[in-house]
Amino acid sequence: MIRGILQMGKHLYGIWGKGRKTGRFGLLAVSLGVATLASMLSGLPVQPARADPIGSPVYRALSGVGSATTQDLMDALSDVVTVNGQKVLASYKTDPGASRTITTKNPATHPDCTLNRPAGDAGGQSALGYSIGVQDGCLDFARLAGEPIKQSISPIANVTYRPYALDGITFVTNRRTALLGKSLDFLRDVFTCGASATTWHPLLPASGSQLRSEWLAALDIREEDVSGGKYPCVRDTIAGVPNRENDVSLVAADQAAIMPISIGQFVAHGWPDIRMGKIQPNGGPPVLPNNAAFSTAFPNGVSYTTHASSNLPDMTSGELKDLYQCRITKVRGIPATPLLPMASWVRSAWLKRVDITEADITTGLYPCIRTTLSDGSPIPVDDGQPLYDEPSQGSSYVIPHSIDAYIHQMIGYSGVAADKRYGRVLGGIAQDGKVVKRPFVLNSNYSQPLVRRLYNVIPVDKQRTSPWREVFTGATSLICQNAAIIETYGFVPLGPDSCGGGDQELVDPASPSYQIRNIKSGKCVAIDGASTADAARAVQQTCGSGPEQRWTWHGTTVRQLKNTRSGKCLAIRNGSITNGAQAIQMTCGSGTEQQWILQADPAGSESHLMNTKSSLLLSVSGGGSTANGAQLVQWTADNSPEKDWTLQTATTVSPGVDTLMDTTTLTATTSSATVTGATAIPAPVGKAAIAAAAVNQWVTVIYPKRLVDIRNGRCRFQGYWSQKGARPGSEPIGGSFFETRGYLVGPKCAVSMHLQVINYKRKNVGIFVADHYVDAGKPSSPGKNERWMFWGPLGGGSYQLKIGNVPYLLSYTLKDLTTGGVASVGQIWGPKANWCDGWPGPGACPTTT
Repeated sequence: MIRGILQMGKHLYGIWGKGRKTGRFGLLAVSLGVATLASMLSGLPVQPARADPIGSPVYRALSGVGSATTQDLMDALSDVVTVNGQKVLASYKTDPGASRTITTKNPATHPDCTLNRPAGDAGGQSALGYSIGVQDGCLDFARLAGEPIKQSISPIANVTYRPYALDGITFVTNRRTALLGKSLDFLRDVFTCGASATTWHPLLPASGSQLRSEWLAALDIREEDVSGGKYPCVRDTIAGVPNRENDVSLVAADQAAIMPISIGQFVAHGWPDIRMGKIQPNGGPPVLPNNAAFSTAFPNGVSYTTHASSNLPDMTSGELKDLYQCRITKVRGIPATPLLPMASWVRSAWLKRVDITEADITTGLYPCIRTTLSDGSPIPVDDGQPLYDEPSQGSSYVIPHSIDAYIHQMIGYSGVAADKRYGRVLGGIAQDGKVVKRPFVLNSNYSQPLVRRLYNVIPVDKQRTSPWREVFTGATSLICQNAAIIETYGFVPLGPDSCGGGDQELVDPASPSYQIRNIKSGKCVAIDGASTADAARAVQQTCGSGPEQRWTWHGTTVRQLKNTRSGKCLAIRNGSITNGAQAIQMTCGSGTEQQWILQADPAGSESHLMNTKSSLLLSVSGGGSTANGAQLVQWTADNSPEKDWTLQTATTVSPGVDTLMDTTTLTATTSSATVTGATAIPAPVGKAAIAAAAVNQWVTVIYPKRLVDIRNGRCRFQGYWSQKGARPGSEPIGGSFFETRGYLVGPKCAVSMHLQVINYKRKNVGIFVADHYVDAGKPSSPGKNERWMFWGPLGGGSYQLKIGNVPYLLSYTLKDLTTGGVASVGQIWGPKANWCDGWPGPGACPTTT
């Protein structure tokens, strides 16, 4: 299958235009795997098409695709978000009714940016990942409605997730067959074709929907089982057409239908022909009256209803008053007739709102107001059926309605006899511009796993670059500043502690500083006399808190160790390549005598620091002296402990925003292991490693390290993973030395690690979760609140990992427990699946070595 897709890529080259290299595409196919590649094909360039953004400029700096749940919100934001007076957001829809293709950049400058319209969360992220990978500049962000760690789709590398709002998920049914509050166990039975499904028709959005992924995760149902046809009663297509996310017409047309839906979308649209389900027990209903807006927008908890078919817009307070005081007969061109129900608290509250008294009604001061039905009977309170039965269906009736009563009729509550809305929609109060105050809102306490955050996904290297920085990054970002528009579209804006990554100052995160401790002496690398001069000697000293003992990794393309006091770099005197040459500090430059390779993981018990120029190891003179002031030198590698070091982090780090980054790739070990016949092979793993394993040799596989750096409130977590391998017969190849370590600092913090691995023998996905907690009030040692954590080795046992086939999603969730805010997420994606060696999966084994 991969071969066929690659051939398709070569064929498409002629369509895409100049600059597309099929070889590049071929490498991408091998690294991403078939499932991801197939979804990405929906976003590859094709023939020309129109663009979605309306108004000038047509082509904008930030083009995005993705979630159907948030597309309308991002469309609205694209009309108000400007940088230097210029609109910069271009958010393209997923709607099948729109054109099949989109053109995201000006063809005059980007001739290859016409692509098939990506479908949903999965297609949007895959298309963004492709654009980042080939650096074509066609896409700049993706919409994601839900948590990155709950995706069933393959995540993409080198991105960061910028949260800005909360949404929720519940189920909906036809208004005539409402389910009363049900448990997740009942719903799981329905969606796995159990006994409860005999009277229900469970529906899902098409594959690639994040809403689908999170609904299945909440019900503990595997995507593979649904996609593989294990539950034939569950349908994600109707008459061969894929179900769209939040398409309530499917439920309105089928009295037995049941499907998951975005609560925010329900808040924004009302949808009177379906009912929203309440899941028990679950911390209350999915929506609540908008108490925050009651005093101004909805005094006494009353709003108004109109019939959905009337197409009347959300009205302003002034329009409602003008309508009821007979000054207007149309609202923005649409005829409207004001009605009042019979005597009740709803009627009294509404009259007060529109500045009318009962005496005014009695004397006929406002003759446009109807108070009776066509047969002369009074109009019931909070009941749309009589109006539905009125012979004059052409009238656009406006009538007050209790917000609380409407919610109870809308939700499948126990004790509610009937839904009396009959096509009537509860209206919001329009403000200036695109802002509307909604009469009910998402219940943020609606319990997990049914509340999720909304994200914009952006390239990690762009988070502090204009205009990404202004639009997406931090609590002061333009997305976060438009909280009223976010509320208008049914979602709950995040607070400054987490919106856009949090309210910390936008600065590049400070590199962690280390003490470099010798294994033999227990003493730390320092500059003699705390000197700041060039050529000052590097010595060992009893470990303390002085900055002359602190070192940071410096540089991006090379790795230097910079002293935190002097700002100078550790080097070998005169660039010598001989044993015994002294280690000194020098002004940081480009010389290889200042460059070092860490041959093991930071904080490991047997790490070496190898000088790039000489290939000799940092050591302590005098045969490994344990005395203070002993000179540091370079020496030939052997097993002596004076050449072994540990790197321990500094006590404090500066605050910042969530980041995700790669460290510089480590050089793979080339020396033999301790077992005769050993083979050391750098990643990616290929035929050579498999062949070595076949003859029972030890195989060492070293992947490039990846680092995640997450901030939440006053907490910071820095962690990384590394992976090596072992021979068969003792433990599965590739799985024995998976390790992840991290450092957590802050007042009171909690971090969770989530690891997903593919079990190739059992053909399923395994999940490993570990937690770590730190409380500054309970220091680990006098004056120190730092916490190192170590999870691993993970391997052997039920994992049964195979060499070259070790795909996993590794994510960390960090929370400052002193703030009560929403946690931050940092995510990295490990070696990609290649779907061979025991589990062919969706495609043939790649031929790369």
